[in-house]
This record gives sequence, C-alpha cells and structure tokens, in this order.
Amino acid sequence: MSSAGESEHEERRETVRSAEYGRVPVFDIDGMHVGTETDVVGEVVAVSGQVSMRSETRPRLVEGAFRCVRCYQIEREQQGYGRIREPPFCRGCETKTTPWRKLDGESDWDDHQMIQLQPPPEDMDGDSTTVDGVLEGDLAREGVESGERVTVIARYKPFSPDGKTVHKRLLEVQEVHREDESLIDVEAHHERIDELAAREEVVDLLVASTAPGHIGDEHIKEALLLMLVRGNAPTSSSGKEYRGTVHMLLAGDPGTGKTDFGRAAQRIVPNSGMTSGNGGTSAAGLTAAITKSKFGYSDSEWTISAGALPETTGGVLFVDEIDKAGEGEHDSMLEAMEDGEINLQKAGEKATLKAETAVLAGANPEDGHFRDGETPAAQVDLPSPLLTRFDLIFTPREKTEREDIDEIAEGVTDSRDLAIREDNGGDVPDDLRENVAPPIDGDVLAAYVESASRLSPEYGDGVKRFLRNWYVETKVRLVQEERESGREIPVTPRSLEDLLRLAEASAKLRHDETVRMRDAERATRLKARSFREFGVDSDPVEVEASDDGDLSVSGETPTVALLEIIEEEKLSTAEYGADPEAVLDRAAAEIESCARSELEGMVDDLIDGNEVSETPDGRLVA
Repeated sequence: MSSAGESEHEERRETVRSAEYGRVPVFDIDGMHVGTETDVVGEVVAVSGQVSMRSETRPRLVEGAFRCVRCYQIEREQQGYGRIREPPFCRGCETKTTPWRKLDGESDWDDHQMIQLQPPPEDMDGDSTTVDGVLEGDLAREGVESGERVTVIARYKPFSPDGKTVHKRLLEVQEVHREDESLIDVEAHHERIDELAAREEVVDLLVASTAPGHIGDEHIKEALLLMLVRGNAPTSSSGKEYRGTVHMLLAGDPGTGKTDFGRAAQRIVPNSGMTSGNGGTSAAGLTAAITKSKFGYSDSEWTISAGALPETTGGVLFVDEIDKAGEGEHDSMLEAMEDGEINLQKAGEKATLKAETAVLAGANPEDGHFRDGETPAAQVDLPSPLLTRFDLIFTPREKTEREDIDEIAEGVTDSRDLAIREDNGGDVPDDLRENVAPPIDGDVLAAYVESASRLSPEYGDGVKRFLRNWYVETKVRLVQEERESGREIPVTPRSLEDLLRLAEASAKLRHDETVRMRDAERATRLKARSFREFGVDSDPVEVEASDDGDLSVSGETPTVALLEIIEEEKLSTAEYGADPEAVLDRAAAEIESCARSELEGMVDDLIDGNEVSETPDGRLVA
C-alpha cells in the first residue's frame, strides 16, 4: 500500500491482526468506494460487514489440464474467475491455434463459495453498497451463513470477466472472523453501571431515560426495557432450547408515537432495524429466501439471502403497520419469533439462519381508530397464531384529556428549546434541563442494558409457584368466559412462558442474579394490563403485597386452592393421579365459598384449559 494512501486515510482506518498477514487495515463496506481503491489493489485488507447473500458451495476449476486434439500434448493452465482459460500455446504442435479438450480427471479442483457483504443495519442508508467475496477450500466449507457479521481478511483484486477496463470489486478471502462480541463498550461505563445497579429506583430511572421525547406511556417504556435485556435462553441437557426473546405489539391509534419506541430500541441496542408491512417488505424480505441469483462473476445459481429478521439477530426489529402485511408475511414470522431461527429448503439446498430477534410491531385498528363498544382484539386484523407469539400487546390511544395534552405540548416545546440552546453552545437553565434531559445519558443507558442482558438469574423461593398460580387462575377464568361468550381468546400455555421471560428480564434489568417476587409482580402487572388493554380480560387477577414484601394472588382463589388439593391428593396415594371424589370431598370442606357443583365445574374448566389431565381410569393429574 502506498505511503500517500496510508497517511491520507490514517484517521479512518483501524487495523486488525491476521494470523498470516499481521496487522492489516480495516475498511467498512462504504469505505471501499471513496476513491481509495487504487491504493489497495492487490493488497491484503480487512473488510467488516454483514453477509447479505451467499451462494451454494460448488467445485471450481483451479488449474485445468488440456489435451491438444492434434498431437495429444497435455498443457496445464492456472484459472482465474469467470470463463475457462485455455493454454495460449501448444508446445507439441508449436502453434497457438490448436483446439483443446479439457481433462476433468487430471485437472485440479477445490470447493468454492461466494458471499456478498453489506453494511450492518445500524450503518445502512440509501446509498449503501455491497462487495463480493470469494471463499475457497476450507473457508468454503466453514458454513458462513447469510445474516452473520464478519470481518474478512482478503486480497483486494478487481476483475473484469468481459474485458472492460473498468473493473468490478472482488475480495479473495483468506480468513473469516465471525463477530460475536458486543458492539458496546460496557467496561468504559462500569463505574456508572455499578452505581445505578445499586439504586433501589433504578428501573424508574431507566424508564425515564427511554424514549425521553415521548411523553407518557411509561408502562410501554418499562416493557421495552424488558424486551431489550430479554429473558434467559438456556439449553437443557436433552437439547431443548428455550426462547429468551420478548416480542411486543403496539396496536393503537395513528399518531400515538409507536415509531418512537422503534427508534428508541435502535438507539439503545445495536444491530436493530426498522421495516414496514405496508408494501415495504415481502416474506422473503422479512425472513430469508433461496433464489436463483447472479452476483460477482458467477453464473445464475442458488443463493441464500438474509431478510430483516436474521440481519437483526441479537437486536430488535421494528415492523411498522404489521397489519398491512399479507398472510404470507405473517406466516413467515412465526418460526423466527418462536424458535429464533429460519429453516429453508428448496431444490436440494438447505439453510438455517439465526434469527434471535426481538420483534416490536406497530399496528392500526381496521378503521384507523378504535370503534367504541368493541374490544381492540376484534378490531386488529392479525391472525391468532401471530398474536400468541407476542409476550405483550398494548393499545396506545390518542390523548384527549386537557392535562395530558398540555403535558405533551410542554415536552415538545421544551425539548426543541433545549436542542436549540445546546446547538448554539449557550447556557441552559437548570429547570429546563431538569424538565427535558433524561437522568441517564444515552451511552450509559445502552451500556447498562447490554451489561444486564448478559446476566442469567435463577428463581428465588415462591416465584415459580406464584407465576404458575396467576396463570392458572387467569386461564381457567378465561376458558369459562370463552365458553359463555363464544369469542376466541388468544391465551395459551405460551402466556405462562411470557410471564417467566418477563420476570427473568425484570431481574436482569435490576442487575440481580435472583428472580424475586418484585419481578413476578412486574411481569404479572404488565401481562394483566396487556390482557386488559387488548380486551382479552376485563377483570384481571389482582396482585397483593404483604407487609414483608411477599406477593400473592388476592384471596388465594378457589381455582388455585383446588389445583393444590389435586396435587396433594395425587401424592397421598400409591396410584397414579388423584381420585376425583376425594378431591371434591376435600375441596367442599376447605373452600367454603363454593358449592360442590361449582367445584365440579372448576375441575371441568381445569381439564378444558389443559391445566389438569385425566388418566384412562378418570384420575386427575395436575
């Protein structure tokens, strides 16, 4: 590399260490076309980006063996990229015009794959470009997949398969370094993080610092923070993988600031992006696709392209107007939201792309605004399987009270005033800064969230039982309501998993290694509000706190007491399952508020809700 080029771009270039080439300069994707390419032609460089597309792995002719059809002389010719190169001269015939026959069995071949790199989502803009890379041999067998972030060590070799003087870009990849470390420097803020984590009111401070320009909707900000830190994602000894991602749907009136939360997520968590269901993307654009494509010098071949979900794995994807997307787009999201991966198969090609992406979606009511007298659930055009993938659903409404409108107006004017003063470098009155500036700086907030996301808290005493009881009581009551009203209730066992993830995320947000009752309270409070706002549950189970801070479902409801009796009776006998008559006799004696006929109905509801099963001989198992 020329010294002039090195000095001219010294400030922009970092270096990374290569196993073979030592320190090499790093270019981002856009940095490959800012007038510096002539400085690095033929040189080894490092290029960081995200794999947007990859080809299938196929054999490539490295050195061809050719037999002259006139004199049978065999010549060998080193191959480049593009068309096959035949020997320019036959030493047997001593002529340049001899016809050649390629000898496949005597030629040298190697595995070959192409990848296309693009800037990652947080660096993407309308002018972003791509660059193609060639992987040979062992590198082509490493399984580099679309959606992965990588830094490649490569020799930069422009090429021209059609003989034109203006060449295309090509990277001959020598090494591939997958980027699995955080993009946030947590250590730079560790003292401030420790200070915040020690504060009792840390969650309140975090909420006040999230989307500070959006006035109100603190419960959505609280939920967004849980989404950003996620629940645990363990893998059991049997190989079962548990989802840690938290998904949230904001189904509300237009102009209520749903996009504010998508932008806030992008500012806090790297590798996050935004897309739209209103004609802005397809099923393939959301997930992935196997298609016939041509990129680089290769002919049309099967390629695997990453969509928005795998491109933002580890981050958040905000899907605006998800209700405007089609059935295919909705169906394509189900696997990624549930399992954190996307599996493709077509024409013998298979691919599995990671998509551990938290989905934040915005939707509008069918008529633009919610109709009075109908639940929001009946006015949002989304299929039930997709709705059940969302841990939380909230319905932000247009503010109509004078006090709320005035608060929003004050926030808008003060925020603009503060921005102008800071931009001009002038003094900012303390009261103005206090009214507008968030208590936690943006960089610190991002580092705190990243640090919290690395924790894996375990459950404290009583928490699992409390969450289970809350779910059982809610589900059984809703089963009864469904039977009476005939409406579809999107409450499934996934709702209990939602509670577990939310409680784990709450502990992580507090920087606690233990999931405590306060985390269970936060999880059930948000879940109950979600049910209530969406019109699923008009009378959610209340949570009460005792003087010592322990929490319980109010009144130890009859259904929960009945469930505990079934469990105890099951353990009191040598046979498998509890005797239903013994359960009802004991329940009638212990639950004075319910008649035996009511208790029989509760047992039926538990069975219908899949919270209690029956053995072939009619015994009960909880």
